[in-house]
Amino acid sequence: MNLYFEYGLPFAEIQLINNAKHVSLSKVLIDTGSGTTIISTETAIELGLDQKPNDEINLVSGIGGTETVYEKYVDKIVLDSISLYKFKVDVGAMLYSFEFDAIISSDLLKQAKAIIDFNEMTLTS
Repeated sequence: MNLYFEYGLPFAEIQLINNAKHVSLSKVLIDTGSGTTIISTETAIELGLDQKPNDEINLVSGIGGTETVYEKYVDKIVLDSISLYKFKVDVGAMLYSFEFDAIISSDLLKQAKAIIDFNEMTLTS
């Protein structure tokens, strides 16, 4: 998959599939320093992943501050030729100083056995 830089940071495009609902995200931050993959509440609702009373609630902290998130499992995440099934994501408001659709973090990159090549601007498995 091809990467591109914006705000001096690496971004990519992904697809999320859940219960036959499909969402394409074109502005996904690749963040190797983040521990959990996060999607926005709006994207979760599009995928039918509304918050339920028994959902696990967590706090995530980073440079952007601290945010309350809830855990959900997405049926399938597609990064070009890489597909991950029943993958846990955190869902939150994602109110940061610049706009993007989701954060792909080290949890997903590790499971995908991802290799990031900044010289070629690619992410492969």
